[in-house]
Amino acid sequence: NKGNYSTYSKSSEVEYEAKIEFSYPLTGNVSNDVYLRKYRLKGRQLELKYKDKFDAILSDAQKLTTELKQGLKQLALYKQQIDENRAGKTETEFDAFLAGNSNIRFVIIENDDNQSLLLDQVEASINYHKNRIKYDSLMDRLLLNAE
Repeated sequence: NKGNYSTYSKSSEVEYEAKIEFSYPLTGNVSNDVYLRKYRLKGRQLELKYKDKFDAILSDAQKLTTELKQGLKQLALYKQQIDENRAGKTETEFDAFLAGNSNIRFVIIENDDNQSLLLDQVEASINYHKNRIKYDSLMDRLLLNAE
C-alpha cells in the first residue's frame, strides 16, 4: 500500500465551547419606545379632547352672556312700555265706553294690547331665567374643571 498511511491515535481530551451573545438595539428598547409613543399619543389626544370641550363650554358661556345682556335690555324695554301705557292714559277706552263715548271693540283691542304686552314680558322673563340657569350650570362645570 504505497502512499496509504493511516494513523490512529486515541485522545482523552474533550473539547467544550461556550458562547455568550449580547444584543442591544442602538436606540434603546424598541417595544418600550413603541409603548411610550403610544401613550404620549393617547395623552395628547386627551389633551385635545379636553381643550375642545373646554372651548365649547366657553363658547356657550359667551353666547349665554350675550343673550342674558339682551334679555335684560328687553325686560327693561317691556317695563318701560308698560309704565308708559299706565301713566300715559288719563282716560282708558273702558272709561270712555262707560261714559258712552267709545265702542266696545276699542275696549277689547286696548285690553288685548295690554295683555299681549304683559305676556311678552313674561315670556322674555322666562327666557332670561332659563338662560341664567344654563349659564350658572356652565359656570359650575368650569369651576369643577378648574379644581
